[in-house]
Amino acid sequence: MNLSKIDIERAYAFVSSKEEGKEWTAIKLTDLVGEYSGIVYNYGKVAFGEESDSGEMPLTFHYDVVLSNDIPEEELQEDMEFKTLLGDILVDILEKQLRDNSLQYVNND
Repeated sequence: MNLSKIDIERAYAFVSSKEEGKEWTAIKLTDLVGEYSGIVYNYGKVAFGEESDSGEMPLTFHYDVVLSNDIPEEELQEDMEFKTLLGDILVDILEKQLRDNSLQYVNND
């Protein structure tokens, strides 16, 4: 799945639940992403690696699936296309937060 920058912006939506004792905010994948549509997840730790000689900086992240939409979580964990999609969405979110000066940093070390 190779989505353009415009498509990435429409590939997800923020969702939340304010159910007593179970408040959360997460990301829901839209119909634009086909088989992954309806999956709800959130990001955990996000980190940047060392910059390479070519100027690239690897991005690593953890995520938790809140609702797998009947796809076994083990299958999602092994699916490189799914992980790439989540990475592309994360980059889009980070770029927007940097542009809006709303990026939040939490040091959990």
